[in-house]
Amino acid sequence: MNMKTITLAVIALVTVAPITAKYHQGGMACNEEKGYADDLHQKIFDPERMQKQLSLSQEQTDKIRKINEDYRRKHEAMRAEMEPRHDSLREELMADNVDLEKIRSMLKASSDKMIEMRMLRIEHRLEIEKVLTPEQKKKWRDNHREMMKKYKEKRSEK
Repeated sequence: MNMKTITLAVIALVTVAPITAKYHQGGMACNEEKGYADDLHQKIFDPERMQKQLSLSQEQTDKIRKINEDYRRKHEAMRAEMEPRHDSLREELMADNVDLEKIRSMLKASSDKMIEMRMLRIEHRLEIEKVLTPEQKKKWRDNHREMMKKYKEKRSEK
């Protein structure tokens, strides 16, 4: 292997290894920190928390609970689909003769799947917003912004 190939393989490994490690730890496949990011997402979409903060009716709470369950299943299916991709990529990076075009293709496929996962989260949020009144939606968005602000502050402390 020439120096350029080795350098590119190392860069790809350094880029993919943290994502893969977080994935296998049960972290988020969209390269967010395990723990607080998961907790934040759960808090934002938690129907009981929303019920208290937004004075939701029982019908609204039940609808949101069902929406959450539907999106949880979709998210888990996507994560399960990504696991073998990450394993294959890691194996390819450790091969004696690293095929950079194959690595590029594999990274692109992983990136595309991560975009799909992010889009799923956005769809999830929009689906929940359909259940809310305009006043509840405004308050929920304000709460969401505040939680994201705290999350960013916590991340910047590290």
